[in-house]
Amino acid sequence: ERERLQEMARHKTSMAVYLSAGDPEGVARELLQGGYPGDTPVVVAYRVGWPDERILGATLDTLQATVTREEITRQAVFLILPGQDEEPAFSRLYSRDFEHGFREAHKE
Repeated sequence: ERERLQEMARHKTSMAVYLSAGDPEGVARELLQGGYPGDTPVVVAYRVGWPDERILGATLDTLQATVTREEITRQAVFLILPGQDEEPAFSRLYSRDFEHGFREAHKE
């Protein structure tokens, strides 16, 4: 039960969903019910590494239509990428001027 997409979606992290190209509507429904917004970006990677490879962009709202239009029924992975459209946030963990309980900042 805890491995259902709906449960994993509650974390709202990026994820890769394999073996689901035959049911894109079900994948989108589970992820939406788990809390992702409909405009969450999805990359559909079809037959990666093969001559007929295709990399397609979609959202959870358009996933089923995209997969149906492109006639993808197998050999695909869906990359669910929340936050892709937001401004990047960079970690300061390794910045020279950042200090924490185990390291002093470098003063120049």
